[in-house]
Amino acid sequence: HADHYKTALKMYNDKKLIGHGPKSFRFKCSDPKYKVSKNSCSTHPHNTYLQLLSETGIFGLLFLILIFLNIILKLFSSLLKSSDKVNLNFHNAKIALLVSFLISTFPFIPSGNFFNNWISAVYYYPLGLYFWISNFGSKEVNDIDFIKRS
Repeated sequence: HADHYKTALKMYNDKKLIGHGPKSFRFKCSDPKYKVSKNSCSTHPHNTYLQLLSETGIFGLLFLILIFLNIILKLFSSLLKSSDKVNLNFHNAKIALLVSFLISTFPFIPSGNFFNNWISAVYYYPLGLYFWISNFGSKEVNDIDFIKRS
């Protein structure tokens, strides 16, 4: 994937702030000024961060970086926070969901097309569950009396 990465960086250097537009890598990579080799053109650069950098520029990448850093901070604060017996299951589930998001968006591994429906499900489903568990664990557990049911 190294040639895809080089092509994405060339595209980024041409339009640093706003990029070339979502899903444009597949069309722009065949342009001679971005082409690195015969293998440098594909539907996407196979790295989420380079794809956002080349297609949406620094503004689009900044969005993902801020979310990634926020998730890391939430994960560390969850790991350092002691939890009581009532919320232990919710606490462990939240940590697992945060870790799953970090694994799927880790910056130094090849990845799928960020603008594809399938990869969006991989990204957003754990986050949706995390927000649901955070809301459920903080409000309704006391009303349901979770301990007596266990």
